[in-house]
Amino acid sequence: MVSHSLIFRTHSSSRYSVAALIGALELDERLVELDIQAPLDLSLKSIQNATEKGHTMIAHSVMSTQTERVYGEVQKIREQFGNDVTIIGGGAHASIRPKELLANGFDYVVVGEGEVVFPELLWYLMNGKNL
Repeated sequence: MVSHSLIFRTHSSSRYSVAALIGALELDERLVELDIQAPLDLSLKSIQNATEKGHTMIAHSVMSTQTERVYGEVQKIREQFGNDVTIIGGGAHASIRPKELLANGFDYVVVGEGEVVFPELLWYLMNGKNL
């Protein structure tokens, strides 16, 4: 059985968004095997540890005031891990400018409220389904 990890990139300004999404994930019985992490400080080492266990997805909730920092982080992650990780964006900025996130290294962007769509996306990714 393949192991799947989801790492939330948390910031003080997006912690409530992350809490709502984690709540939605915990209610979805299809995702009980998903290893969910929300470290206060995301390091490349923690991503490396997750990728050694299996498929790793990283989720960012992006606000317009954070794009420069977030895009820099995504670039570093891509440089080290290439396509070995799946990077998912959501949040206010993602809903307004989804193509911008895709152009800056994100694999998927959730537009609007993610409590319904995000668990569905994760299930598809975990099961190798086409979107």
